Amino acid sequence: MCSGTIILYKISRVVIGENENLKGPENCLIESGIELENMDLPECKELLGSYILQNPDLWANEIERIHE
Repeated sequence: MCSGTIILYKISRVVIGENENLKGPENCLIESGIELENMDLPECKELLGSYILQNPDLWANEIERIHE
């Protein structure tokens, strides 16, 4: 779920599996008063890391869309 949606709908708490493969605007959420918990799970790191390695072109396109 994107950070803007989280703020717009006043979601008070967000739990993420990890933030090493893709770090989002976490400070923006925290500054908006949202409780953010990073579980830092190895399984999540491996899952997304494997996806990125297996789909580099698709991943690059997605990251480019995020930063537009």
